[in-house]
Amino acid sequence: GGEWHDDPNHPSYQRPNEADENKQEEPEIDSEIPMQSEENTQMDKDLKALICVQPAAQNFKPTTKVQVPSEKAFQLARKRLADQLRLYGVVEYRIAGDGSCQFASLSDQLFRSLSKTDALRAHAVRQLREFPEYYVEFVHDNNYVNYCNKMSKQSTWGDHLTLQALADRFLIVINLLTSYEHTPHVEIKPRHTGTVKRHVWLSFFGEVHYNSLYPANRIQERLDKDKHSCRIS
Repeated sequence: GGEWHDDPNHPSYQRPNEADENKQEEPEIDSEIPMQSEENTQMDKDLKALICVQPAAQNFKPTTKVQVPSEKAFQLARKRLADQLRLYGVVEYRIAGDGSCQFASLSDQLFRSLSKTDALRAHAVRQLREFPEYYVEFVHDNNYVNYCNKMSKQSTWGDHLTLQALADRFLIVINLLTSYEHTPHVEIKPRHTGTVKRHVWLSFFGEVHYNSLYPANRIQERLDKDKHSCRIS
């Protein structure tokens, strides 16, 4: 019932999960995702050693606006990103462009598997609903409830705000090698930086697609894991 207000200090304010009576059921998610392993720690170190890039943009501000580039800009962006990847000796583990590429790329980085894609989307939405005061100012159409509801659907593209939400929730630093001309490396830090658990690395192309990054000399390990999974199934 009642009008919902974006200002958490307003007397009529309700948290989105309370205000929205018709939200879809979220998939089952783990109470705590185990992300540390010897393999992950070594892979993180290998990537960080390769990608000692210029200082990342420190004034990262999340946005929910997506600007799809023109065809000409698209081609230039593709070349810029390819040059970036070659420069640092990293390659992309290709993720399907099905609306969940951001969450799938993060699942691959965190677990070396795509199995947590839906769970990570649910975690992002839960973070947004539980702590609206951190994120509401970045939603440009001023309807935060609708934004959260839409983001809970599998076909909705993740954006900068969901990256920030997941960085905050899991105390991870999300590094993007991008196709942007002036900010080729974007670093998304958790709001509380006391104990950073992981550094993860994604490519981000033209506002439309994310892939998971690997050192060029280690991508075959990941591809072999896929082949092994296929043989088992």
